[in-house]
Parts: sequence; C-alpha cells; structure tokens
Amino acid sequence: MHRRPFGSSSVPAIKAFLQGEQFYRLVWFDSARVYYRRAANADGTFAPALARSQLKTVPDRRPDLLALKAGYASQEARVRKAILAQFPAINVSINRARDTGAVYTNGFSVSLSLPIFSANRGAIAVQRATRERLRQEYRARLAGTEATVGRLLQTQRLIVEQRRILAIYMPRLKRLVEEARRAYATHDINALTFLNMETTWINKQLEQQSLVQSQWESRIALDTALAWRPRGRSARAGKKSAPGAPQ
Repeated sequence: MHRRPFGSSSVPAIKAFLQGEQFYRLVWFDSARVYYRRAANADGTFAPALARSQLKTVPDRRPDLLALKAGYASQEARVRKAILAQFPAINVSINRARDTGAVYTNGFSVSLSLPIFSANRGAIAVQRATRERLRQEYRARLAGTEATVGRLLQTQRLIVEQRRILAIYMPRLKRLVEEARRAYATHDINALTFLNMETTWINKQLEQQSLVQSQWESRIALDTALAWRPRGRSARAGKKSAPGAPQ
C-alpha cells in the first residue's frame, strides 16, 4: 500500500492524528496529545504523530531548555534571598582579648540592621525582573520549538506528496525518453527535440535526489528540535561514560 500525504498508510493512525489536530487547534493540548499518542501507537513510523506526542517532553531533553529551567530555579532562590534581606538582621558575636599583663577580657556584642529607608526594594525588583526575563525566554524557546516542529512537519508532508507524484510520473517519462531515443536513431525526430527530452529526464532525476536530500535534512532538523536520541543506539551505549568522566 502506498504512503499517503499524511505520512502513513494506517487508517486508524490517520484518524487519530486528525482528531488530535482538531483538539490542538482548539488549544486542548492534553486531549490532543492523547490522540497523537494513539496515532503513533497505531503506526510507529508516523512522523507527525510521533513529533506532536514528543513536544510535551521536549523541556526534559533539550539542553537549552534544561539550562533555562535551572537558571530560573536559581533566580527564584535569589528573589527569596532578597525578600528575606528586607527584614531586620540580628548579629551576635563574642569577643575575647588578652593584654600584656595576662588579663583576659570577655564580652559580646549585638548588632541590629534595620532597612528603614529602602527596605531592599531595589534589589528585590532587580531579582524579580531577572526572573521574569528568564521565564519569558523559556516560553519563547518553547513557542519557537512548537513553530519549528509545525513548519518541519508541513515541509515533510509537501516533500512526501512531491515524491509520490514524481514516482507516478517518472516511469512514464522514462518510456517517452526511450521511445524518443529510438525515434532519434531512425531520424524520426530532430536533435533538438531529443535533447529536450533527455534534459527533462535528467532534471527530473536530479529533482528526485534533491527531494530525498531535503526529506533527510528536515528529519534531522526535526530530531534536533525535539532532542530525540539517535535511532538504533542502544541504551547501554548511551550510558557509557566519556573518558575522564566521574564514575
């Protein structure tokens, strides 16, 4: 059975994917992911369903998103520290001294810091602004990833459709070129007509190769955007430590 423009020949997978797309457009993301997973389970090679179902877990794999999450958590701690600094701080210290006459003196001191004027509001505002900037950057990265995945999936669908059309057209063109070659050998057509037929045949072959290359490039870009692990790599190999890494 030939592949369809959606990238799958499984009717249940396509139905589940279309239902997921409908929920996705309604911004019902949880329901959409359920149907995307159903589509992926129905057809394990269904790239659009696999990609959509993996979007939710991208923040747990992408290094840049992991770094932003860690930075946000660290900044949250700084905000709390700045808020605590606006309250009075009490410091108690014990002092001990000895003079040349072997006389020892013991004492203690107590200091109280009162943020009367600013109440540390400036530092709190700075830390909160930094935290908000990290949050906005994180959301922008997520939105950008979603847009990139959608664009790549659309590109893949177009490439699959173009390859399908060429697969139907190429055998016919090949027969025409072979007939033109025989006709040229018997001087039934002129050289210009034969040259045009050969040129068209070569260009279509190059177009086929270009589409294959574009499809692989879009797949690699999609894997990169979703931070998928390389296929065919064993879990044991993935856990192997780098030279010099702590065990």
